[in-house]
Amino acid sequence: MRQSFYGVNRALEPWSVGALERWSVGALERWSVGALERWSVGALERWSVGALERWSVGALERWSVGALERWSVGALERWSVGALERWSVGALESLLRSS
Repeated sequence: MRQSFYGVNRALEPWSVGALERWSVGALERWSVGALERWSVGALERWSVGALERWSVGALERWSVGALERWSVGALERWSVGALERWSVGALESLLRSS
């Protein structure tokens, strides 16, 4: 099925059991039961129950209830309520918020 928006074909959307996919210039979005995934130039974002994950060139970021985690080349950083932890090659740093 081709959709036209103001006379321009902008997306192709096939529906299947439990999923919807949408292609547009530079992006693919896929909705399925409990998740949304979006591929664009150099990145993948995935929303699921309680979390957002974003993959890009050299990094993964994951947002969940009360926390953000970011993986990049040689390091993991995790932000949570009241704390920042950073793992890198051969080291762990933990910065806790004082009460």
